[in-house]
Order: sequence, then C-alpha cells, then structure tokens
Amino acid sequence: MVSSKGVVRAKRAGDVTITVVGNNGYKGKAVVHIRKAPYRIKAMPQSISLKAGGAKKLKCKVPSGCFAKKIVYKSSSPEIAKVSKTGVIRARKAGTCRITAETYNGKTAVVTVRVTD
Repeated sequence: MVSSKGVVRAKRAGDVTITVVGNNGYKGKAVVHIRKAPYRIKAMPQSISLKAGGAKKLKCKVPSGCFAKKIVYKSSSPEIAKVSKTGVIRARKAGTCRITAETYNGKTAVVTVRVTD
C-alpha cells in the first residue's frame, strides 16, 4: 500500500512493482522485495571455550524465509572476549562472558564464552 505522501507499507512478504507517475507524465517503476522479519535467531555454538589469544567465528541463523541483513554483536565483558562486527570472537584473558547477537527487530541469541589461560 502506498500513501499519498509516497510511504510504502507492506501487508505481507512477496515482490511488488511500484509505478510512479510524475507531474510531467514520465513513469518510473521499482520492484520491491518484501521479506518476513525474523521471529527468532539462533547462534551456534551456544557455548564456546577458548584459550586466551584464540578466536572463533560465531554463526547465526534466522528461520527460513526470514531476512536479517545485519546482526549486531556485543560482548558483556570486552576485556575477557571481544567480538567483531562480523561475529569473530577473540579471547583476551581468563574469565566468562556473554556474547549477544541481535537482529534489527530486537530478536536476540546469547552465547556463553569461557576463556582460559
């Protein structure tokens, strides 16, 4: 659905072609791909043990048919284990922390990281 101000509101997932007609009569078309928002996220593995200085890539999945282009990663204790924008966990010093992966619509998965010397 397109409002008189040009705001597009999706009713369901799918593809739609939007046609625009300018004041001068010229037409333009755009194909918009609407995907379902993720209703959950799963991080694998759910628990990681690393030695200080070690690293491991965290893998996240959303349900089939859902879309989550960007996942934001955060560490509860970056001094113990730091996580990159792409989900690479780097162990820094002994301890335990939690890495949270969050989708754009607020769905989260938590991974426990144990770092040993």
